[in-house]
Amino acid sequence: MAVVRRLLLVLLGLAGSIAAVEGVLAWIDPASSARIHYAVRSGVCCERDPDLLWRLRPGMSAVWRTPEYVEHSRTDRRGMRGPERSDADARPLVLAVGDSTTYGVGVDETDAYPAVLEGLLRERGVPGTVLNAGVPGYGFDQTYRAALRRIDEVAPDLVLAGVHCTDLAGDWDQSLYDIRGGELTELRAAASWTAIQFALYADAPPWLRHSQLYQLLVGDFAHADVLGQLPSRDPAALRRWQRDKIVLELATLAASGRRAGDDVVAVIVPCKEDLTGESKEIYGDLAERLTGAGVATVDASADLRAGRPALAPLFYQEDIHLRPAGNRWLAERVAEGLLERGLPRTRAEAGTPAAAVGRSGR
Repeated sequence: MAVVRRLLLVLLGLAGSIAAVEGVLAWIDPASSARIHYAVRSGVCCERDPDLLWRLRPGMSAVWRTPEYVEHSRTDRRGMRGPERSDADARPLVLAVGDSTTYGVGVDETDAYPAVLEGLLRERGVPGTVLNAGVPGYGFDQTYRAALRRIDEVAPDLVLAGVHCTDLAGDWDQSLYDIRGGELTELRAAASWTAIQFALYADAPPWLRHSQLYQLLVGDFAHADVLGQLPSRDPAALRRWQRDKIVLELATLAASGRRAGDDVVAVIVPCKEDLTGESKEIYGDLAERLTGAGVATVDASADLRAGRPALAPLFYQEDIHLRPAGNRWLAERVAEGLLERGLPRTRAEAGTPAAAVGRSGR
């Protein structure tokens, strides 16, 4: 009995110590979960995907609030933002892929640039449907891989691939590809810090997920290249690496699109670094290289770097995303760029049968 009492006292002391640590952490670091990726800690918006790291949950409906905006979000049966669309929706069918700027973080679905673009094209006599396949937080490797999957799903006539500053200046820690011998080579998605956090956090029992100490532990993996997949630690070198991959990915997508009957346009979207001029260094010669590689490009960021128009009304003050006015401005630039090129056009107009699809093999 004495041994049992001692054991109980030890266990009670240990529990008390853990409780004390939890209390201190809750006091000094109340946002310890903030370093856990939003897709990992949110049980509403997202689900794990072994190839893309995560994806938006099909049939999701949620309201997101910040001091600057209230955003109503929903996804269709495929996990794309917006209402359920019929497979027989009007052609040409445009597929917009990208990150949070394509998705439209901070605005309702009707104010996101793909929805506004659909309305602008119809106003100018171009019937059709624009699907919003943007996913907040995606790096361009995820955008590229998601585009391959979505193309097989919906057989679009035109793909709009959004490129944002974060694709070159930070999202390298979610890379899914390297370049070896001039070719894209897959990296292990399971080695990404996001995948590691999913394994540690999403699969843990609720009582453990609620532990401040455990959240601190899982948060330590944030943006960490645990298995050393990145080719460098130098930000400038990593930006160049990202730029090289984006050019190769879009050139591959465009060449494949010409064979399959869908057009591909790169959209260099506005980012808040345009306000300070940093975007010029981040994007570098990306637009010129894409054009040289045969990729049609709408560089919406160039107008901002040139001071057209006044920038302040386009972005939220604290948040990095575009206001409704910024989304409309972007949609207008894209519409102008497409119409100048005679796009979008249907597969029949492109002279390639709709059956010529099936390009998801990586």
